[in-house]
Amino acid sequence: MLLLVPVLEAPRGKSLLPPRESPASTPDSTMAGAAPPWDKDGVDELDGCSSDPAPEAGSDERAAAAYTTDLSGVCPDTVVIQTGWFPQPERGYLYQLIGTQGVVDVDKGAYVGPLGSTGVDLEVRVGGPYVGDQSAVSMLYQDPGILLGEVNTDEALNLNAEFPTVAVFAPLEQSPQVLLWDPEKHEFGSMADIGASGLPVLVYGSDDPWVTYFVEEGQLTAGQIDDSYDGSPSRLVASGGDVVQQGYVTSEPYTYQHDFPEWGQPVDSLLLAEAGYNPYENALGATPETLEQRRDCLAGLVPLLQQAQVDYISDPGPMNERLVSIVEELASSWTLTLDANEFATETMRERGVVGNGADGTLGNFDPARVAEFAALVTPILAETNPDFVPVDDPAVVYTNEFIDPEIGL
Repeated sequence: MLLLVPVLEAPRGKSLLPPRESPASTPDSTMAGAAPPWDKDGVDELDGCSSDPAPEAGSDERAAAAYTTDLSGVCPDTVVIQTGWFPQPERGYLYQLIGTQGVVDVDKGAYVGPLGSTGVDLEVRVGGPYVGDQSAVSMLYQDPGILLGEVNTDEALNLNAEFPTVAVFAPLEQSPQVLLWDPEKHEFGSMADIGASGLPVLVYGSDDPWVTYFVEEGQLTAGQIDDSYDGSPSRLVASGGDVVQQGYVTSEPYTYQHDFPEWGQPVDSLLLAEAGYNPYENALGATPETLEQRRDCLAGLVPLLQQAQVDYISDPGPMNERLVSIVEELASSWTLTLDANEFATETMRERGVVGNGADGTLGNFDPARVAEFAALVTPILAETNPDFVPVDDPAVVYTNEFIDPEIGL
């Protein structure tokens, strides 16, 4: 089975980890029967509705006052959410549900604690190397104790025939992925402008669907695409600013200016969403079976997810500080700084990465947008994945059933 694994999150600080496998290109060995990475003895210890007992965590007063829906009896004693990467502001709302008094389970790679005063605990699991660089969708199908995992719209469409998921909450209104460049040397207003420049475009994977889309649309040329991007500005520096690079609007514009003295200056950027490629990124999804079994739980939980994003993006300071210390406690190669977190949250608001939909609701899915995106990406997925089966109705990969339409910024 060929998996579409989301593109590597852009490194913050100076942690230049190698990218994950490129989309729709690599078999998932664990799905083929190998022991999962969290099971060192080859025995599944995560079977059931919750993980092992979480380390003791204090109750956060702010979270306890904000998140009060009684989830006991309808949700697992420990609600487990699998993320796709390390703690960072794009996922800050999940940590917000626990607040600053949660604890880090280093062995498991998780942040755990009471989910407000709901009567259940929350376990936010780190992705990336903690799960062998597998996607959250892969983990959903390995571990029935995971209630929700992160999934992008293109990924959900690609895997629907064999590993279907239903997204229930969209924390990001726009994808934060960008192309960036030196504004002292170049001025671009569109993807077509970048294509017309003839500059090399550095990306993690030349077969990523968004790359194929812009090439096939004639906005970029195949000759421009260079898949040697390593997360650093080294080629930007070496070329004197004569390359365009993939990145995240929440990350590289800050780190390149402040953490890489060899560059040390601003960059400008174009969101892929602004150019026409805009999946719902990092949406939270469940398997169809879990959705049916946990419908009552999701009815109470999803509005809390919405509210947590509103609360976090409106007042990110306390959680941004805690994200830094969580990463420090994990003691991996990943780094965060408070200044970078503040930049990320400000940028998410300013560039519309986090925001309400056209109807004023935060976290729901626009049916017309999903249908349009499915029509855009389906031919590309059919080209790159020989096992791909198009969906008859794009609505199978999401639902607004649990969304509270009154919650928004």
